[in-house]
Amino acid sequence: MLGIRFTKFPPTTYVLHYKNGQVVREGAGLSFFYYAPTSTLVAVPVAGVDLPFVFSEVTRGQERPRTPLRASSTARSRARLQGSTSGIP
Repeated sequence: MLGIRFTKFPPTTYVLHYKNGQVVREGAGLSFFYYAPTSTLVAVPVAGVDLPFVFSEVTRGQERPRTPLRASSTARSRARLQGSTSGIP
């Protein structure tokens, strides 16, 4: 009514209120009345918001841990490696 309005901003928003090209008030989380025909409001978000990611993928670090090697399989692996390198001078 008559161009007078009220506004309220959350504490995570920095507000600049300009009237006739001059800064009238500024700060984070303000609430005030203003005359709309001659005022300009600028709201800048100060805090970032983390949104959940759309996809949920399993990475290697989240997989089940592998079973430890047995002594017999380790001995067989060592024997295979020694056998495969024996032909190299």
